[in-house]
Amino acid sequence: ESLETSGSLVLEGVVKGILRDSLMPDAQLNLEVVDGYFSYPELPKEVSDVQIKLVANYNGRDMDQSTVDVENFHLLLGGNPFDIKLYVDHPLSDMHVAGEMKGIIDFGTLKDMLPLQDINLQGRMTSDLRVDTRMSYIEQENFEAVDLDGLLLVEGVVLETPDLPVPVEIMKMEV
Repeated sequence: ESLETSGSLVLEGVVKGILRDSLMPDAQLNLEVVDGYFSYPELPKEVSDVQIKLVANYNGRDMDQSTVDVENFHLLLGGNPFDIKLYVDHPLSDMHVAGEMKGIIDFGTLKDMLPLQDINLQGRMTSDLRVDTRMSYIEQENFEAVDLDGLLLVEGVVLETPDLPVPVEIMKMEV
């Protein structure tokens, strides 16, 4: 099977500093995809309109100052749009997660876009979800401080693979 791709990809990385015992260098990764597209000629549908902008900063002297910023992650899966935005900081002391997820994934059509051998996957996920919280809020069961709004609906999911002893089935889950 051959893979057909188009669009532009920029991947930049920098590692700066000293690696010694408990001292780690700083690192930064920038990924940007513009108008990405891929398809397998043997499969009827493609993944198109891929737009990604991601910046990850690793602070080697103070890992808690590390951040991940997915400013934009967008694609069309068989014509269905799917978008994610995500920001994570203070991963060690009190992880803060803020983000959005919006779109539709029809799991049954993934086999029309990706070569999923020996996997039976069906169902659908619809999301329009926003979150902004810290781990401490959840650990302390201070759920009033958790900013969570929107909808996550998973319906008719069936996952069968030789690696699982029994199929995974979710008839309906709504958050």
